[in-house]
Amino acid sequence: MRLTEYRTMLYLPRDLYASALLVSKRQKKSLAAVIREALSRYLIHPAEGDSLRSLRAGFGLWRNRSETGLQFENRLRRQWKSRG
Repeated sequence: MRLTEYRTMLYLPRDLYASALLVSKRQKKSLAAVIREALSRYLIHPAEGDSLRSLRAGFGLWRNRSETGLQFENRLRRQWKSRG
């Protein structure tokens, strides 16, 4: 008989464990299923779950602008309002 899954033990920080347990209860899944899904998203499908990479890639893009984000939004809203 050949195993397709392997059993492992891991230690989780209290807050991570509590979050995973909450997700498992909300989704009505086992804690193991939630952890498998999280690992799969992180290791196998990183583009789907790697928001940190996106955040880091965008960090500093606004630094050479003369206006703040709020000023930019307000300017866009004025432009949209004048068109419509």
